[in-house]
Amino acid sequence: MLKKTIANAFKKHYFCTADYYITMANEELLVSGIEYKVRKLIESNNLLREENMKLEKMLEKIQGDLENLQGELDIKNNEFLKLSLAKALESKFGVEKG
Repeated sequence: MLKKTIANAFKKHYFCTADYYITMANEELLVSGIEYKVRKLIESNNLLREENMKLEKMLEKIQGDLENLQGELDIKNNEFLKLSLAKALESKFGVEKG
């Protein structure tokens, strides 16, 4: 009891008591837990950045393919329109004039 009273009296000074070591151990445990979580977040962030870059490249490729297909579709529609017009003229005016 006397030791505890003396330890409590000098707690505010630079003497290291058992309570001080327990408090420091708890704080170190908390800090190491926070550091671990921060490291995990950084790792997750890096993985997500890499995945995002891959997905952006895939998106660019798909958009390029879409533009090419859109151009081909326009060409095919023009050919279809010409053939439809030729068929309509052929049926109305005959093969020679059509």
